[in-house]
Amino acid sequence: DILRVSQGIAMSTASQQVTARRGVVLAAIAVTLPFVECFNPSSMALKVNKPDHDCASARSASTPLQALSDAGSRRAFLAGASLLVPGAVFAQNPAVSEDAAAKGDAAALNAPARGNIKIKTSQSLEKQMAVINFTAKIDKATEKAFKLAKKGNLKGAVKEWDTVIETYENGNDEVVVTPQATYRLGKSLGERGNVLAELGKQVKKGEYLERAVADYRKAVSLAPSEDLRIKLAVALSALGEYKEADKVFGEVLEGGPGNEVKGRAYNDRGVARKMLGDWEGAQSDFREAVEATRGSPEAVANYALVQYQQGETKSAIDMLMGQVKSNPLGLSTIEGAEDIPAALAAMEYGTGNKEAALKDLTKVTDPRFRDLRYVKEGRLWPSKVVEALKGLLEEEKAAKN
Repeated sequence: DILRVSQGIAMSTASQQVTARRGVVLAAIAVTLPFVECFNPSSMALKVNKPDHDCASARSASTPLQALSDAGSRRAFLAGASLLVPGAVFAQNPAVSEDAAAKGDAAALNAPARGNIKIKTSQSLEKQMAVINFTAKIDKATEKAFKLAKKGNLKGAVKEWDTVIETYENGNDEVVVTPQATYRLGKSLGERGNVLAELGKQVKKGEYLERAVADYRKAVSLAPSEDLRIKLAVALSALGEYKEADKVFGEVLEGGPGNEVKGRAYNDRGVARKMLGDWEGAQSDFREAVEATRGSPEAVANYALVQYQQGETKSAIDMLMGQVKSNPLGLSTIEGAEDIPAALAAMEYGTGNKEAALKDLTKVTDPRFRDLRYVKEGRLWPSKVVEALKGLLEEEKAAKN
């Protein structure tokens, strides 16, 4: 269809040019129907949907499509059929059409558009193709990036996001990038940040996390969202920048988010505060996270671990026992509950209940939780719980001998 319209635009005779113009604008109309109040087939007139106009006034006041210049028609098509944001639409304002008819192409080219891109100054087919190629390159790389990440090829996904972001940032002399596209650039930076953060987590290299933080910072400035701010703060925590992470989490919470975001922010800020040695602050945050998430296993486990560290051993054990009883089929398949079986056994041992501890230790199916380094560095368990687990593992070994 694009090729057919483009060929129509290039026709030389006056009658062919009129046909081409009508074909182009009708293509734009196809994506603007929800915004159109009245359309008069006999006069080929279009009226923008406004509550203070009825169909009769629309038919009489609308500007015939013939009044649009070639450039204006192509502009309408490209804005209406924007490749950057699916469903983006364009509605031609009658006043703008009249102005375009009176003043020529310049007025049409400067008319407001709802697309992501527009032709700068030229009416040529080459300019239109530059826009199409620009968006096609971005769309192709974006799709490939998601597919590669899904397959686990994170480095390949990063390269594709590089292509998307460089295309946006370097631009094209024939294309003007509008605010919608700038927003898409921000979202793309966030997606690359996600891949880099996961890559840094897998290969244990700080350089990937540093790049993720840089991407998240830019993304927040271009496409601000609570989700991106939390991801920025989590990446900062992973780099050991706990004070800055604490500050970013605080900014999210000051915005009055819903319970889902609130739960994430409180839980993750609690982790940062725990690493700063602010046990009271961490305990308060985990308590808030438990309330906001209605007792999610992850928040409960974090709260119990800090309670145990603070000497509230009975309350900590009771909380973990409650999770075990409410999930009789086991906790191994429940997201966020991985720590609970081993932590419960360690706490029982630490309070002198060796028999229950040894019994519950047999229920720990994940071998990583028998690795003291893993629970200390990977799961960030407090020192008292790590020491209790160490004693329990030694007790188990002695019992077997």
